[in-house]
Amino acid sequence: MFRRWFVKKLIEDVTCAGCYCACDDIQVTIDGQQILEVQTTCSQGQAWFERAGETDQLVPRIQGKPVSQAAAIKQAVELIQQAQAPLVTGLSQSSTAAQRAAVALADQIGAVIDTGASAGTRALQQVGEATCTLGEVRSRADLIIYWGAADLLANARHRQTLETDSPEMTRKIIAIGEESARATDHADEFIAVEPQREIEVIWQLRSLLKGIALAGNEPVGITESQLQSLASQLKQSQYIVFFTGPEFKQGPLSHRKLEALSLLIREIQRERRCHSISVPASGETKGA
Repeated sequence: MFRRWFVKKLIEDVTCAGCYCACDDIQVTIDGQQILEVQTTCSQGQAWFERAGETDQLVPRIQGKPVSQAAAIKQAVELIQQAQAPLVTGLSQSSTAAQRAAVALADQIGAVIDTGASAGTRALQQVGEATCTLGEVRSRADLIIYWGAADLLANARHRQTLETDSPEMTRKIIAIGEESARATDHADEFIAVEPQREIEVIWQLRSLLKGIALAGNEPVGITESQLQSLASQLKQSQYIVFFTGPEFKQGPLSHRKLEALSLLIREIQRERRCHSISVPASGETKGA
């Protein structure tokens, strides 16, 4: 009987797609067929490598009941043939090859494609986007705002990426989000804002930065002192970066929030540098 032996091999420059950071210094030990050990990665990256190593295919289901792949394909073909306005959606958790196949299928059957990143795409088409690289954030940003991006702020590898040795660099970090996602360990300040009030908060900031007094006695969604303080810090900073996480891009009006933030950033840029970086929920969201 022929037996093939595989020699263990250490690869020291593997890229992890478990989150936005895309760390490219991961050490992985393989035996030629599968991953044996993953080193120098965080818990989120470890979980991603474990999922990537799974070989079991997803179980097809019809009305919640497991069926064979042949039965699932037959049912899908029948539904597509009967459909008048088919929709291909999701794709954020699928591979690049799977996304290409889905787009090709949509072209063939005349379907509309709506991915998990469509809110950002819609906002981009309306008002554009000003973004930058992590290298620029590390070297220049003196005010970083994590809006709905508590998981990214809590990621030690991400924070290490932004560390600078420059003694002249002073930096303020602000986290904004729901009270349940309060992040104080790694932020200088936390501002609690309910998701349904985020658009109003952004528009109130735009008003203050333009010198327009707010109508009414009290701002909506945030205290007056917090709003005034945030506006003041935006005015005093020279290089501002917003990290917008998955939580910021949820809800029926998510594209409006992204549009409002893009308009705020555009207005800030008239006097100082300001950019936003969209943080996807998974490694393939941007690809979708």
